[in-house]
Amino acid sequence: MFNIKFILFGILVFLISLQSCTNEFESNGQNVCFETDVLPVLVSNCTQSGCHNDIDKEADLVINNYNEIIGLVKVGDYRASKLYQVLILPFGSARMPPSPYSSLTDEQIQTIALWIEQGALKDSCVTPSCDTTGVRFGSSIVPILNLYCNGCHSGANAQGAVRLDSYGEVKKYVNSGSFIGSIEWTGSFGRMPKNGSKLRSCEISKIKKWLSDGAPNN
Repeated sequence: MFNIKFILFGILVFLISLQSCTNEFESNGQNVCFETDVLPVLVSNCTQSGCHNDIDKEADLVINNYNEIIGLVKVGDYRASKLYQVLILPFGSARMPPSPYSSLTDEQIQTIALWIEQGALKDSCVTPSCDTTGVRFGSSIVPILNLYCNGCHSGANAQGAVRLDSYGEVKKYVNSGSFIGSIEWTGSFGRMPKNGSKLRSCEISKIKKWLSDGAPNN
């Protein structure tokens, strides 16, 4: 009789190889940077309570720094990188983020894959001057929340029962003052993103401009 673990391992390898075949990523001139593009995605989606943070250290991993993350990467080959492989699994205990959390989006997985293909450098892209004209909730604020917050704060299993995946939910914390307090790391508010670095000054400026405009649902 075949060992059941051997069979399950074979199925897992097959699923990884099948999924890898369907995802072919090309940069198309897109330059991906670790500090600004990759790290926020991993911190938001991998360091929830009970997972890969400084306290819980699930599987002896802390996914909030370059030195730990690079150990899961085969530089220049995203298909052979453990970091990529666990992100594309459709189900099972090895899938990351694990159930009940949602899988990363195709766009987020592509960002990580391209970063690996481009050499998995520890870099941060130079940001242009900060433009706070025309700041809108949908086009300016939602992308910031998706990048930094909604790996933890979305869906029915949101950390701390705090959801930031809709205008109505965000507005509750805007009204209480905790939204900007947590982002600016002021007063007694919990520092957000939890387990990550403070948002960049330009991102904070866009949020403050949106707030000064009355936090409209636009």
